[in-house]
Formats: sequence, structure tokens, C-alpha cells
Amino acid sequence: MPKPMLQIYNFSSPMMGEPPEIDNRDPNLYVSYFEDVVGGQWVFTHNFETRKSVLRSGEPGWDT
Repeated sequence: MPKPMLQIYNFSSPMMGEPPEIDNRDPNLYVSYFEDVVGGQWVFTHNFETRKSVLRSGEPGWDT
């Protein structure tokens, strides 16, 4: 199994819930991460096979 190239730590309050666990080994999954200057974290995923996109943020809670 390959070693991770990037590890991203959750800086949101534990009250916001558990962050998503994303595995990018699926060739149909596009993953994008953004962190703003005040520590807000955003994760965008798009599945090319199902054509479903999901945007999650730690600030309002990691729920979709």
C-alpha cells in the first residue's frame, strides 16, 4: 500500500463532529481541499461514476 502524500489535520471544534475520511485511491473520485486564513476547512469531492458532488466544511459541522 502506498504511503500518504498529504495529511490534513482537523482544526474545527470537536462539537462540529468528525471530519470525513476520504480515500483518493478510487480513480472515479476527485478530491479538493481548501483552508482559509482563519482556519476554516473545506473538502470537495466529486464521483465521476455517480456524478455526485459533496462539499463539506468544519465550521457549520462536517455533515453534508
